[in-house]
Amino acid sequence: MASFIFIRHGHTALSGKTDLLNRPGLDEQRDAALLESEREPAARLRAILIRRHLEPRYVLCSSWRHARDTARLVAGEGATVAEALALTPHTPDSAFSLESLRDSGAEAGIDWAAVPCVALVGHETRLSQLAEMMTGVTVPRLTRLSAGIVTGESCAAMLARSAETTREIVTPRGDSETPTS
Repeated sequence: MASFIFIRHGHTALSGKTDLLNRPGLDEQRDAALLESEREPAARLRAILIRRHLEPRYVLCSSWRHARDTARLVAGEGATVAEALALTPHTPDSAFSLESLRDSGAEAGIDWAAVPCVALVGHETRLSQLAEMMTGVTVPRLTRLSAGIVTGESCAAMLARSAETTREIVTPRGDSETPTS
């Protein structure tokens, strides 16, 4: 069995700013760092994944800074962290696909037929839409620093939409993990 871990990035200083007159521009959002207070929950999420024997050797992420910061915190020693257009907001529609995700992973050195676990760090609604493409069912949107785990026969089969999958969500908020189906 293989797993994809869909992880929503943590909060930035810009998180929650929705006032249309004072809303940050794309460049400001793209360059926003992960809040220092989000580092510990990200470390807890990594610990939860390790306890579940989900330690990705590859972490694909959005090119936005706070997603890259989150990816580095959930990646283990020796894990490869690489950017993927399919996980980055405001990219062309042609880049928003499982095929684009597969290609970005191959460029990072992923052997999709053999890799047991890959983490994908990015933004909503992109993450849930990619999970829906992979599973064929509607999946709940992820909250900040929560992980949706999709398990199937192999990563290659899940990218090809040809695997039976199971889904689960975990979050490091509070003192313990909270699995939901």
